[in-house]
Amino acid sequence: MIKLLIADDEPLVCVGLTSMLKWEEYGIEIVGTARNGQQALEMIERLTPDIVVSDIKMPLKTGLELAEECKARWGDAPLFIFLTIYEDFDMVKKALHVQAVDYLIKLELTAESLAESVKKAVEELKKLKRRPPDSSRKSSMQSLQDKFFMRLYNNLFEGEEQFKKQVQELALEFKAESYVAATCEIEDFGREIGTDKLLVLYDSAVQMIKESMGRSCECYTTQLDMRHFSIAMGMPAEGSTKELAHALKKASHMVSNYFSVKLRIALGKRVFDARDLDESYRCARQLFFKASSAGQDFSIWTEELSEKPNFDMAEYKAPIKKSIEEFDSRAFHEVLTKIITVFSEKQDSWLECMDAASSVLYLVISLIPDGEQTVMGIFESEPEGYRSLYKLNGLVPILGWLEKIRDGCCEILNQQRKNYKSKVVREVQAYIRKNLSKRLTLNDIAAVFNFSPGYLSQLFSKYAETGFVDFVTMARIEAAREMLANSDAKVFEIAEKLGFGNALYFSKVFKKMTGLSPREFQGKLKEQRA
Repeated sequence: MIKLLIADDEPLVCVGLTSMLKWEEYGIEIVGTARNGQQALEMIERLTPDIVVSDIKMPLKTGLELAEECKARWGDAPLFIFLTIYEDFDMVKKALHVQAVDYLIKLELTAESLAESVKKAVEELKKLKRRPPDSSRKSSMQSLQDKFFMRLYNNLFEGEEQFKKQVQELALEFKAESYVAATCEIEDFGREIGTDKLLVLYDSAVQMIKESMGRSCECYTTQLDMRHFSIAMGMPAEGSTKELAHALKKASHMVSNYFSVKLRIALGKRVFDARDLDESYRCARQLFFKASSAGQDFSIWTEELSEKPNFDMAEYKAPIKKSIEEFDSRAFHEVLTKIITVFSEKQDSWLECMDAASSVLYLVISLIPDGEQTVMGIFESEPEGYRSLYKLNGLVPILGWLEKIRDGCCEILNQQRKNYKSKVVREVQAYIRKNLSKRLTLNDIAAVFNFSPGYLSQLFSKYAETGFVDFVTMARIEAAREMLANSDAKVFEIAEKLGFGNALYFSKVFKKMTGLSPREFQGKLKEQRA
């Protein structure tokens, strides 16, 4: 049986959801109900449900926060179906980022709409069970730490307070007096083994490095994909990177002997604040590409080879992050095109271009939901997927790779943005239908949904079959037809109830839309029923 948990702070909603469907017909068992987000998290950990139907707004922890924490801890499952109200539409975008299967409006919730969402979730569960294991499925704490270090290496923290908060939540110490970042590549000598075995091999190799280095220093490893990982290591003030390189060399020899793989590692410069590890990491990557392209047969490269880069990726990271978070494909295309243009005019800079492409790759993987799977889809025609980047030699093929990830991500962002906007338009339309007696001007509705009037008008023009004003009129006339057909209400009463102001104006609009006056419409209905 599929296990389902309900989380809502309104008892009547929990009772209603429990009795709304014959859950056994869907192969589902309701294992519990939670009254707040924190209780829901504890029940998810204890009961391991496959699906969670959750209110977005709950005490102690919101539904979005709950979903984010669950995804960080346990990966793809449980799947979430959100419940919301009209005022929650500023959260729809966030719901997309945590990959909600669906979200339902409480006031419009029916057995049919709930059943459709449940069917979607069940189908998605089937897909997850068929999906082969991948490198993104890590332990809960490792997954959270990986995301933290991806942000740290790409300088994506918005300030010291945000950095300290996450350090505390992840129980990271950062007690060392200085730090060094290293970038590492694993080669398997071309062995033909299955993906699952490769994953085990690489996971084991990274774990051995972590355990070996962890005996002598503060050490954190972050797996970037199936072949690449990074290490952040703490050092005493009087220590040297040569000592660290020596320890890494011993650890890499041990891994090579044990797993028959080769490790290539580059150390960046030393920094004296953990928040500056992005500088050390940038230096390590630059060194890695320079040394490996020169064919140097060393397993460990140190910072003596490093020099100040001519291209600063830092100024592009914030725009990339913003464009992804806002589903802004135009802005994403613009910033990637700027990077491509810069390198197109610097024919001798393919190593820096490789470094920039790697930065773009890891930004996309860390910021787009299911980032690694998404990028794999963009490069599915390549034998090694997006990892084909690391075998490119020369500026032109790297620029081609950048163009491909740019165009592929733009398609994904466009689809996410379209889904979000279409959903918003449908819910605005539903709100209008339920509030026909109210004042329904463009300004009034825009204020309800926290949009500008111009933006709401554009949404209707692009994602609805008719404009805003025409839709309001059509909705009112449709409701009037129903009232004239199924009630004894007077024409002036219907006009007043549907917000037309007076019976004369109502009659004029009704005739324009239907070809009949309200009284003629009623008369025709009586003839048909006679």
